[in-house]
Amino acid sequence: MNLHSLRIFHAIASEGSFTRAAKLLVISQPAVSQQLQQLESQFEMKLLDRLPRGVKLTREGEVLYSYSSRIFAIENECEATMSAMSENSYGRLAIGASTTIFDYLLPTMVSIYLKEFPNIELQLEVGNTEEICNMIADGVVEFGLLEGTNITNGVEINSFGTDEMVVVANPNCELANLPLPIKLEDLTNYPFISREKGSGSQAVIESAIAEVGLLLNPIVRLGSTAAILRSVEAELGFGIVSSIAAKTALENEKIKIIPVEGLKIARKLLMGFLPDRQLSIAAKSFVLLLEDPKNIFS
Repeated sequence: MNLHSLRIFHAIASEGSFTRAAKLLVISQPAVSQQLQQLESQFEMKLLDRLPRGVKLTREGEVLYSYSSRIFAIENECEATMSAMSENSYGRLAIGASTTIFDYLLPTMVSIYLKEFPNIELQLEVGNTEEICNMIADGVVEFGLLEGTNITNGVEINSFGTDEMVVVANPNCELANLPLPIKLEDLTNYPFISREKGSGSQAVIESAIAEVGLLLNPIVRLGSTAAILRSVEAELGFGIVSSIAAKTALENEKIKIIPVEGLKIARKLLMGFLPDRQLSIAAKSFVLLLEDPKNIFS
């Protein structure tokens, strides 16, 4: 198999168009088309369909794209490892993080890391737990920092810390002024704002409230913890969020933690990786930071 043709096919599939693939690879669009035709001739099957706006992979193309992603992920891993062994360069490192970790913990970790390894090129990807697991499996990132229990795609995990999920409300709303701690059933009388499906935070919350027999139907699902906090500040309802994420809003007295009798939600912070994929030296150096809580929660 011609790896050059495979790389061009992978670029077309990743970019979603011949034009963008040609620009990415710095070759002409006719050259891109020619290499794709050669690959389709070799396999004697159609790999993608041209559409008025982009391309669509055939079933066979999707299978080939899965393999090509793994091949080029291994290539990137090899390049990063050899680069790290070079005297003048420490290589590249791609890390994925679920939303809360990305917003509230990762900046501190990255700052500490780059002070020690200033020549490493970092690529940071954000998504919910399900999306980060997909990135790990596809080789987009070497490892991911996750918050949820919905781990998929053969990703294995190690714990590097814990976080408490807390009920928060605007200090001026009725819920925040009930006698504390409030009862579980009190929560059902007020509008609940939650994260989207696929969120690690939401999976932990749903599991915990189900264990105590509580049913909360959200009035809205939002794509980030920050959006929930802003909505709580605007008195749209109450939320259940990471205590780490709530820290600044609490200090500014924009929200209030509401203790709930019989409800305690703790979750592990996790590092996700593929067991059969060797981490680069750059990645291993970052993982070492996770062993010291001061590098995470400072």
